[in-house]
Parts: sequence; C-alpha cells; structure tokens
Amino acid sequence: MPSVRKSYDEELLQLDTLLARMGHEAGAAIESALTALRNDDIELARSVVARDSQIDAGEHEIEHRCLQLLLRQQPGASDLRKGSTALKMVTDVERIGDQASDIAELVLHLHAKSTDAVGVLEDILKMGDDVLKMVKRSIAAYVQGWLGDADVRYSKDLNIKDDKSYIMSLLAVLTSGDSAAGHQIKELGGSFHENGYSIPQMQIRRKEKKNGF
Repeated sequence: MPSVRKSYDEELLQLDTLLARMGHEAGAAIESALTALRNDDIELARSVVARDSQIDAGEHEIEHRCLQLLLRQQPGASDLRKGSTALKMVTDVERIGDQASDIAELVLHLHAKSTDAVGVLEDILKMGDDVLKMVKRSIAAYVQGWLGDADVRYSKDLNIKDDKSYIMSLLAVLTSGDSAAGHQIKELGGSFHENGYSIPQMQIRRKEKKNGF
C-alpha cells in the first residue's frame, strides 16, 4: 500500500506541475499578444495563435490525467478537492490562452494604428500590463515572504499548507528564469510530503541587487 500511495502522490505532483506550467504558458501568451499589439508585430501575433494549440493540448492532458487518477484510485477528501480544483482551474487557464489568441488575431486583422486612432490602444495596453504586474507581484510576494530576511531558503522551510501557496511554489519555479524575477530557484531533485502535499526539493536564493537597486 505505501508504494501505491507513493506512486499516487508522484502523479499528483506531475499533475500540479503540468497545471502550473500551463498557467505560465498562458500568461506568457498574454504578454506576447500585448507586445504584438503594441508593436504591430505580425509574426509575433502569428506565433501566439500557433501556441494556443499547445495550451489546448495541455488542458486535454491534464483533464485526462486528473480523471484517470479519480477513477483509478479512491481519493480522500483532500485529494478529491485537488482533483476538482485542477479541473476547474484548467478550464480557466485555457480561456486565458484563448483570450491571448483572440488579441493576436486582432493584430493580424487590425493595424495598431486603427485602435490608436480612436484613443483606446494605450488604455488596452495599460490594462494588460496591470494584469501581468498583478500576477508577477503576487508570485514575488509569496517568494519574498518565504525568504524573509534570509538570502537562501529551502523548500522544507516554506511551510506550504494550502492550495494557493502550493500552486505559487510551482509558479515560482517556472518564473524564476524571468530576468525581472527577484529570485532564483535551483531544483535539487526528489520531493517530500508536508500538510498533504508532495513538494519538490528546491533552493530559493535572493538575487543580488546591482548598484544598490
């Protein structure tokens, strides 16, 4: 039985990682779509439309894995909650990808100058930038909260105890490669269990500030 549970926990971790990666891809698609709109970049807009199929494929894979887990196992209350939450979240994330694709489609059919002419382009871009900043600041706030006054922490120090902080930990891994991120994450391999979550072993390090900024 312990080996069955271990395998199940590993599959749950894979599911959560796929969901976080899909969310990161959808966020990147929105960012690229806004850049394409700002610069009237046709090629970038086409790439956003093309990448939408990858986000759709991610949705199908996560739904398939989630339903398989629910049907194959007899999940307890916490596992059932995770599965139902994942199914809801994946639909919302897929819609974000669709919206990014819709923005890119507009770039292909409307020149940025036409939206600028009616005075709405800057408002649209500002709204999009504000949304992206909110997401990045939310992740950064979690990471800064984990670091506290320390320059380095490990995943065992994070006290991850709810779905939100758990998903944030996965998103923090994905966004640490962003040059604007204030942290770097090194995956150490393996995972451990805490508060019902299978948490990847990782090191979080605060980036050194240049010129005191």
